[in-house]
Amino acid sequence: MLRVYRGALAQARTVYRGRVSEPTFSTPEEAALADFPLKYARVESVSYSKDGSRATVKLLTNEEPNLYPYFVNCERTKSSRWIETDGHN
Repeated sequence: MLRVYRGALAQARTVYRGRVSEPTFSTPEEAALADFPLKYARVESVSYSKDGSRATVKLLTNEEPNLYPYFVNCERTKSSRWIETDGHN
């Protein structure tokens, strides 16, 4: 039986499907830089959790001399790829 969803349920299913296929990256640095134009962000440092499953990437954003620190938390997926979980200043 083929189900056809309309209205709010169809929209909710589309939103959920979009979250499942979020992009993954080879390194936490790549994940952290994904939402920034490369011209305006660079990696300052990376620190890893003891088990290597999480990382915090410190970025320097903006243009010289007005660099602004921004921290991005990343997590390793089950397939050993990296995703961004959140970011803050």
